[in-house]
Amino acid sequence: MIAGSNRNNTHESGPDGVTLALELLLEEIKRETDRVKGAGSDAILADDHDTVLAILAQTKVLTEFYDKAVALRKEWGRLAISTDPVGVGKSGSGRRDFGKLRKGLRTSESEFIEPILRVLIEMGGRGKTATVVARVGEVMQAVLCDVDYETLASDGKPRWKKAANWARDHMVRGGLLRSDSPHGLREISQEGRSHLES
Repeated sequence: MIAGSNRNNTHESGPDGVTLALELLLEEIKRETDRVKGAGSDAILADDHDTVLAILAQTKVLTEFYDKAVALRKEWGRLAISTDPVGVGKSGSGRRDFGKLRKGLRTSESEFIEPILRVLIEMGGRGKTATVVARVGEVMQAVLCDVDYETLASDGKPRWKKAANWARDHMVRGGLLRSDSPHGLREISQEGRSHLES
């Protein structure tokens, strides 16, 4: 359970804290679902039909709960961007503070915004998603902490790549990236260029 995690003594406040809590919840639900499915495999091998039926019902409940948590995370992303569109953490100079988070906390999605914009400018204004994300990972190497490189149980990808992709969604909604770019491409908008210059 989350309460038993070694991360329970560290916390992040504000919108990023809610995002982190929701991501941790999704990871824990996925782990529990995998555990239950493992027990189901054992029950099948043991030809224990009653247990198999009980586990199928439990898996269905967990899957529905996971889907609800995903919907909450998406809804929170929309709320966070509408209340403070990409302005969190910005200093008066227009630059973000890219210092490392405390041990055990991931780098927030808002920290990826400026590097994504700068990488897109470097690439001529647009680029393939995988190439952009890989370059952002190189640019932010000194910023990302150990927890950012942890593999997520949900999709097997490092946590920082997930955060970079969520940042893209916020940036599209905030007008910093073009929303009409072809699938698989990221493209900076005029507003994104202006944001870098401010």
